[in-house]
Amino acid sequence: MAVTETEILATGTNKTESGAVLIELGTMVTVCLKDAVNTARATVELQDDADNWQPTGMEMTAAKPSLSLISPGNYRVVRQADGACGVFKVI
Repeated sequence: MAVTETEILATGTNKTESGAVLIELGTMVTVCLKDAVNTARATVELQDDADNWQPTGMEMTAAKPSLSLISPGNYRVVRQADGACGVFKVI
């Protein structure tokens, strides 16, 4: 099986959200920081049934630059304005 990397959030310093990342039942997606400075931080949100985005408590930092998403749903990554970074996903 081929590994696919896709940028979901370009490197920057402002607070912004990625587009939705759909995780289907039985699949896993890993999200990773790229070009992260020491203060970089990005959080993960999950879309609820009313189409609102809820925090998951998952966070990436320069010290912990990746997370695996395994539960079905629509996720997005929010880059906090703490430091420069981008985000890509690996399927």
